[in-house]
Amino acid sequence: MSTRSTDYFGQLQGSSEKFDYFVCGVAGALFAYIVQNYHPQKLEFGVSTLEPISLLLLAASFFVGIMHLEEVLVVRSINYRWLESAETVGNLTEALNSGPGPYYNATGPELLDRTQTQALRKQYLEKMELLGGDREVATTKAATFYRARNVLLFLGFLAIFLSKILQPYANAV
Repeated sequence: MSTRSTDYFGQLQGSSEKFDYFVCGVAGALFAYIVQNYHPQKLEFGVSTLEPISLLLLAASFFVGIMHLEEVLVVRSINYRWLESAETVGNLTEALNSGPGPYYNATGPELLDRTQTQALRKQYLEKMELLGGDREVATTKAATFYRARNVLLFLGFLAIFLSKILQPYANAV
C-alpha cells in the first residue's frame, strides 16, 4: 500500500512548523535589533512615536506567534487522541463483525462479551465526537493567532519603514 500522502503530509507539517519558527524568530530578532539601537525620546504626536509603536507591534507579533505555536501543539495532541480513538473503534468494530465473541479488549488485558464490546465502542465514538469539537475550537484559535501574528508583523515593518522614511522631514520642521 502506498504511503505517499502520509509522507507528503509529514513533510508539509514539518515545513509549516519551520516557517512558524522562522517568522517568530524574525519578529524577535527585529525587535532586539531595534531595542539595541533605540534612543528613548519624549513621546509626542508625530514621527517620533512610530519607532516605539513598531517595538510594541513586533513584541506583540512575537508573543502572538508563540501563542500560535502552542495552539498548534494543542491541535496535534487532540488529533493524536482522536486518531487513537478512531483506531480503537475500528478494531472493536472489526471484532464485533468477526463473530459472537468473546472479544479481546485492545485497551486492557481482559476478555469482553458482545454487550461490553458494544458499550466500549460507543464510549470511544462519544470521545471522538467530543475531541472533534475541541479540535474545531483549537484550530480556529490557531488560525486566529496565525493571522494576528502576520498582521502585527506587517504593521511593525510598516511602522519601522515609515519612521525611517519620515524622520528627515520631522527634523526639518
